[in-house]
Amino acid sequence: RADAKLLIVEGEKCADAGHAIVGDRLVVLSWPGGGKALHKANWAAINGRNVITWADCDSQTAKLNQALKLGIAEGDLLPETEQPGVKTMRQLNGILLKEGCKVREVLIPKPGEKPDGWDIADAVQVDGWDAKQVWGMLKESAAIDGGGAEPPDHGRPKDYGDDAWRNEL
Repeated sequence: RADAKLLIVEGEKCADAGHAIVGDRLVVLSWPGGGKALHKANWAAINGRNVITWADCDSQTAKLNQALKLGIAEGDLLPETEQPGVKTMRQLNGILLKEGCKVREVLIPKPGEKPDGWDIADAVQVDGWDAKQVWGMLKESAAIDGGGAEPPDHGRPKDYGDDAWRNEL
């Protein structure tokens, strides 16, 4: 589906959950090896695509060295930008922008609002989200660095009865 928008999540469990609920409209994918292997994946194949990234919603607390560096107390929640899932997806967003992609980032809950590691799989399998709730989250995504990819329309595909549907891609 070379013209379909992409949803990139962290981990196969999330890719499977995302595909099950929005795979009819988006190509959902991840990369092998987790956050530390992000730079080992070849992202050139998605050059120029419209991409939405969904980070894990982590709630990690600061260890002593991190706390000193960030000017917070040891044991306090790390700021959102220092949470592992957000850091990984922000690195990926940079890679995707260099590949000419238009990138949007799902606005995940703030650290501490959900259990540590909450992700699309937890939203669907634990919280019981349906497709409408997932699409709502995707529509609330924010453009990255002026990337401006259009958020997906969660409505059903239009039946044009001719080839005009191609203009929607």
